[in-house]
Amino acid sequence: MISSRLGEVDGTSRGAGIAPVFIEDPTDEDLTDEDPTEEPNTINLSRYPTVESPDKVEMEREFSVEVSLTENLITPEVTPTSFNKEKVKITPKGKLSMQLSDREEWKIDVALSAPGFEYLNKDLLSVRLYKSGGSTKAVFRLRARKIHGPQRDGQLYVTFLHRGALLAEVTRDIEIINPKMSESIVTVPAPKAASAKVPVDRKPVSIGSDDSEESPDLAVFILSDDIILSDGKRRYKTQVTISSPHFSYLENFVLKEAYPEPELTAWLGSKYAKFSGYSVRGVALADKPDAPSLNEEAVSMMRGVGKKLYRKFAPAVFKKAFWELVDKRGEDFRSIQIITNNPRLPWELMIPRREDGTDERDFLGLEYQIARWHRPHPPLAFPPRSLSLTNLMVIAPEYEGPDRLPGQAKELEALEVQEGYRKIDGRFDALETLFGELPSGIIHFSGHGLVKEPSKGVHEYFIRLENGKELDLDAWEGLLPGQVRTHPFFFFNACEVGQSHRVANIVDGWAIAMLETGASGYIGPLWPIGDKGAA
Repeated sequence: MISSRLGEVDGTSRGAGIAPVFIEDPTDEDLTDEDPTEEPNTINLSRYPTVESPDKVEMEREFSVEVSLTENLITPEVTPTSFNKEKVKITPKGKLSMQLSDREEWKIDVALSAPGFEYLNKDLLSVRLYKSGGSTKAVFRLRARKIHGPQRDGQLYVTFLHRGALLAEVTRDIEIINPKMSESIVTVPAPKAASAKVPVDRKPVSIGSDDSEESPDLAVFILSDDIILSDGKRRYKTQVTISSPHFSYLENFVLKEAYPEPELTAWLGSKYAKFSGYSVRGVALADKPDAPSLNEEAVSMMRGVGKKLYRKFAPAVFKKAFWELVDKRGEDFRSIQIITNNPRLPWELMIPRREDGTDERDFLGLEYQIARWHRPHPPLAFPPRSLSLTNLMVIAPEYEGPDRLPGQAKELEALEVQEGYRKIDGRFDALETLFGELPSGIIHFSGHGLVKEPSKGVHEYFIRLENGKELDLDAWEGLLPGQVRTHPFFFFNACEVGQSHRVANIVDGWAIAMLETGASGYIGPLWPIGDKGAA
């Protein structure tokens, strides 16, 4: 049996300064009534997550989103997911069954993420939840941004927190209409009755609990909003929400800022290209006579990039929260959870350094348990911390000529001793059979990956099979039987051949596609790695 620690997009195996930070007080009223050092008795309380909003709204029109926790089902169209299944369970009818301290009422923080909309009041509010009856309401005021097509699908993300710990997230679809390009549409309230909408059917898996890590020490939500302007140019806006069960009440931060997405992509591409110069899949760096000095040079370069990543691209609220936890928790600060709809920023490579230079840490990926979870539309919602996988299917094309990978044999030798090992031929017909009836377990690809750019800004993603054949991303998705219910875990030990300047796009393409079609997780390199290193 193979046990895998799960984080949805992870590359640990292998721009301009941030705008001024604006931090809002999440509530005008001081609702603090609990001592965070207390260890009271607990009770289970079940409520429906209710998000009342229009199903459709015209662009540039203002409207309200009312969030509450109710005893009766009011908005069955919402989709709830739990962050911590030990503390919050989702009932078959869509209720949140929450484990809370035994008292008469609780303060529940409510954070709203709404790409495609402008916030007219706050995006972090609070409600009072009572032992009997429903909660008070958090009322958010939004305005739909201008769009340039007839309609755009939007989504509201509502996150519930208690004493800084993540409880659950609820999503609701909402459609933005351009009345100048669509038929006349009247904004109507959401329907009030129907069966509860629950996540997609899942095949039961063996989940291992880890009582020592009930909640991440630091959770970072990052939701990037890609706004297309009337002149065709794009403007990027990113919302960053920070939470921790170790913060006091008013230290849950919500930040909105223009994130330097174009600069980030270009900057990372240039750094990955340099890394790939030291080690490319198919080239054994260790065999070079100057390998030791090249290795030291590569490590020095990586450390320099890690420092710049933190300095240039880590949000200011993350830096503040990180060092606050270092000071408060010391060695007990162990886990960081990133939930994002943009996997490009390699948080694992960051090297944090205090502003006054008095302290510097190692790479986050070495010093902390850190993983990135993909958002939106995650088929597994928020994955379990461990997942027992009984099958190991290894796709290992046998290349010839310059594509041959000498280290592949050693890699297979290490894998074939694992329980459940099965080698899959690197031919299209073999993959067609495998993906047509995909079993649960790990799917390990050992070979070449490619990214092509047929036109500027348009990338196509491939893996190289045997006999010179290639499998592109569209063909791969076409082999799958709709939504994958077995939720395999993908390990892609593949790198781009001869196109190292664009290797980062492998993560952008394959990782996201695999996760959105039902994978439980993905691990892959961020840039080309050496053949011996991969093995």
